[in-house]
Amino acid sequence: MLRLLYVVVVSAALSAASAGATALQDPPKEPPKKDPKQAPAQKAAPATDEEAEAALATFKKSMTADLASAQMAAIKEVAKVRHEKVIRAIAPYLRSNHPDVATSAAIQLAELDHPVSSETLVAGIAPNDKRPVVLGAIFTSLGKLGYEPATGPLLSLMDKANDDGWKKVLEEAVNAIGRIGSSKAVDPLIDWRKRQPGGGWGGRWGGGGGGGQNNSGKLWGAVDRALKSITGGDEETTADWEKWWKANRADMLSNATTTYRCKISWERYDAPFRKSATCPHAPDKGHTSCQQAVRTRLVPEADAPPDNPGPGPGGGGGGGNP
Repeated sequence: MLRLLYVVVVSAALSAASAGATALQDPPKEPPKKDPKQAPAQKAAPATDEEAEAALATFKKSMTADLASAQMAAIKEVAKVRHEKVIRAIAPYLRSNHPDVATSAAIQLAELDHPVSSETLVAGIAPNDKRPVVLGAIFTSLGKLGYEPATGPLLSLMDKANDDGWKKVLEEAVNAIGRIGSSKAVDPLIDWRKRQPGGGWGGRWGGGGGGGQNNSGKLWGAVDRALKSITGGDEETTADWEKWWKANRADMLSNATTTYRCKISWERYDAPFRKSATCPHAPDKGHTSCQQAVRTRLVPEADAPPDNPGPGPGGGGGGGNP
């Protein structure tokens, strides 16, 4: 009996020693470390004339395909080449008989930061007035590019607010106005509110005429968000907006920021409104001849309330005061 107990004890001891040795040899594995987030890829430098011509030769061949998917792929590929000739080659496809191809052209033009891209998109509005999906892509791209001259044509579309075919897509047009952020849009937006039934002194949704979940309410919400995005204000009634804007307009303009674009490097850079700015591609030379103004914003876009509607009456009122 004693001999059997001895054998069991010795066996247990040996097992414990073996386990300890294994633990010493193989320490517990640490959980795998997560890879750090990769920095966003830098856009390629603007293409040379020769590079653009070579890309366009391939593009023209690819666009002979009948399939819309093949044409969309070709547009996406050629838009990687940053050159004005590429923009002008994509432009005609905003009028493609295939709505998907026209939509793709609108989306890719936003990736080519050039005034001609914005001008092309504005010119593409009228030919697509019966194609809301294409219009939505055009408006989104105009907002993304942010060129201030697009503000006027976008504001003029608000006269179509009672057109059944435009009620839904106008929300995207007003979102683009807010994202561009021109101070010249504030008075027309306030005036639009005043012209609506019950809008002169009513609440945020125009008193009795603007609320609800219909498209009219959503357009009121978009106008409200645009005013917030442009000014940073957060007023309730049309009368409040008018009073607040008159009181703060001069100070806000004096502290505004102008975004410029370099014609050579396609870089964007900011400077105080009405103050000279040095182009980053040749700072030692005080370069200004390559400078193009994109827009002037009263508040930085990063600080502006978001475009997307939140919950609540009429589609939501956007974010608060930054």
